[in-house]
Amino acid sequence: MNTKKENPYVYKWIAIFTLALIPISGGIAFILELNRDAFQFLLMLIGLSAVSWRSWDKYKQLVRQR
Repeated sequence: MNTKKENPYVYKWIAIFTLALIPISGGIAFILELNRDAFQFLLMLIGLSAVSWRSWDKYKQLVRQR
């Protein structure tokens, strides 16, 4: 039987990347005046934080299994 091993570091880098993406995308939106509404920025912040949180949890889970 062929079992697939998951690389936990992929999830770690996804979590770090999405956390870094929050201020970058906020800065770009502010400079280009794409996102004037604070509610839109809040939704983006919540969404990227949720992706980062799930990726970090998956990373921790896979590291514990090793």
